[in-house]
Amino acid sequence: MASVLPDKGVFDRGDSEREFASLWNAAESKLRGLAVSLVGATADADDVLQHTSIVLWSKFAEYDRTASFQRWAAGVLRYVVCNHQRASRRKSSLFDPEMIERVATSRSNHDELLELRRERLLECLGEMPPADRDLLTTTIGGGDSVRAHADRLGVAASTLFGRLKKLKRQLFRCVTLKLQGA
Repeated sequence: MASVLPDKGVFDRGDSEREFASLWNAAESKLRGLAVSLVGATADADDVLQHTSIVLWSKFAEYDRTASFQRWAAGVLRYVVCNHQRASRRKSSLFDPEMIERVATSRSNHDELLELRRERLLECLGEMPPADRDLLTTTIGGGDSVRAHADRLGVAASTLFGRLKKLKRQLFRCVTLKLQGA
């Protein structure tokens, strides 16, 4: 059964559910971290996160798909946290609403910077010669020690360590330049 969403065209409910589930799954761990940082207790954070997901789903038709889902969800979560603290009427509430807003904004900005750095890192890795990229991914992300990898390649471990250090510096410079140009 199709429903018409304001200024969004016609969406199949199943497509909308799949889209929401995909966006929620991608953002959930960061939202969980934000919830824990705002309410302190894991059980309270779980309650806040569950309520946030319900609110987000109920308002998903209003979500502007050109905007960041995570930023929208973090904004909703902030209101849910404030309501949760008001409803609990605990004197041990960790933060007032203004502090919640500051922490949430700071966390959101930090998450966006990390995501931007990750995107630039992937771009820089893509620009590297395949042999250098493979060396980095197999030694750093492969789970083997650098010494074991050096033995397999038949080179001295110090040579491999030096090459990796040089490649890491190149990646760092590349990412930094791309961020400065962004």
